[in-house]
Order: sequence, then C-alpha cells, then structure tokens
Amino acid sequence: MAKRKRGNSMGSLFQRGRRGAWLAAWFDHTGRRCVRSTRTTDRAAAERILSKFVADVALRREGVVDARKDRYAFEGRKPITDHVDDYLAHCEHVGMDGKTVHMKRAHLHDLIASTDAHRLSDLEPNAVERHFAKLKDLDKSARTINQNRADVVAFMNWCVKNGRAESNPLTVILKLDESRDRRLVRRPLTDDELARLL
Repeated sequence: MAKRKRGNSMGSLFQRGRRGAWLAAWFDHTGRRCVRSTRTTDRAAAERILSKFVADVALRREGVVDARKDRYAFEGRKPITDHVDDYLAHCEHVGMDGKTVHMKRAHLHDLIASTDAHRLSDLEPNAVERHFAKLKDLDKSARTINQNRADVVAFMNWCVKNGRAESNPLTVILKLDESRDRRLVRRPLTDDELARLL
C-alpha cells in the first residue's frame, strides 16, 4: 500500500495497490475521520482534491460555512417515506398507543400520496392545503381535517427538532373552526334512553 502522510490537519493520501486510485483521508469539523476515493491515479490531482476537502473543513470549523446546511441538504435528499418511518418508530418508542400511531401513519401516507411528495421539501403549505381541500370535498369534518393537520405539523416539528429540516413551513396553515361543522352534538340521555340503556 503506497502512502503519503501529512499532518492531521492536512489529511493524507494512500493507495490500495500500485495502480489503484488515490484515497484521501482527513478529519471533518466534528473530528470524525473521513476516507473518500479521489477517483484518480494521478497523485498531483489527488493532492488538489484532498486540499479542497481540507479547505472545506476549515470553512466549517471557523463558521464561514454553516455545517448545519450540509445536514439539511443530506436529509433533504432522503425519500420522505424514510423520515415518516423513523418518526413513527419514535412515536412507538416514546409509548404512544397503537391506535394513535396507526392514525398518524394513515394520515401521513394519505398526504404523501395526495401531494405526490418524494422529499421533505415537497410538503409545502399550498400542496398540503390542497390535500385538506380534497378531504373537505370528501365531506370530512373540520375535526378530522384538523387532526390531519396536527399530525403533519407534529411530524415536521419532529424533523426540525432532529436536524432533518431547518424550519417547519406548515405552521402557517390555520385550523378550521370546528364549531361551525359539528357532526356530533353531545347531550344528556333522555329518561327513556337511560332506561333502555340500563
């Protein structure tokens, strides 16, 4: 294995075999060791690539570049279903009852299908409000739509809290007025109904 070592802050280059591409090794801004192929057998070109990696680390370490943006970009490339699966696993882990988790799963998967969302960025307010409008067209109650809203807002809040999204754009979606669309009006039982119940 050919190797060319430099100081830790400069990174190092090495090859696996004489004809293989040079591999670059360096420590990122968090102190984690990174190894990546430079995809070239030319050592001078590999040196320039490694220097770019090391310079990027310095920019993040000194705060010139916000390292959180890298995390958001990485999470933003993941399929939205991966985030939903992780969120539902979290809900089960913290002890939410099965019925609640099942309802959250149904609401989130319906939303994804309705909006044709593939990434977190696809869940933008206009698309989500169109989904709620479809639910209203299906004669769903204001309370049902508000529960859908609560579930998707909670999901996005969890994504923000866990560094998967920078902010929650869905908080601007207003709740519906449930008092104008009451499907079930609770009242005390009449004497006849109470007798039949007993």
